[in-house]
Amino acid sequence: MEAADLSWGYPSKNSGGLVINARAETLHEKAMFCDDVMNRRCLIPASGFYEWDKEKQKATVRVPEEELIYFAGIYSIRSGTERFVIITRESAGEMIRIHERMPLIIPGKSVEEWLSEDYQDVLKAEAPPMEVKIENEQMSFL
Repeated sequence: MEAADLSWGYPSKNSGGLVINARAETLHEKAMFCDDVMNRRCLIPASGFYEWDKEKQKATVRVPEEELIYFAGIYSIRSGTERFVIITRESAGEMIRIHERMPLIIPGKSVEEWLSEDYQDVLKAEAPPMEVKIENEQMSFL
């Protein structure tokens, strides 16, 4: 395993923007992701992530007892640049009340399996227990 500096997002052919996430449930069906999930899987290290709930409040999400977590990702060379996307799944646990999707978190014990040819079971694994904290921020607009 080695670290690399890649750009986040695949260029979208339709909108001109970036596709930053790929749904775990449809990875093998989408031409944009199929070859990459079979041949170019990666891990994105993080200490946690943020999501905004329906009231536009920022939620900080962490996995208790884990200083470092890994998001499942795929990568490719697009438009001459090495790029990656994060794989998402349906929300589970505490995340259900915040958002309908969440990153696919790879537990430390499954890191090698995700990077191996036998990765398919990791796509269906249960989400780890998570702590969600809503950050009530005072916002003002001019």
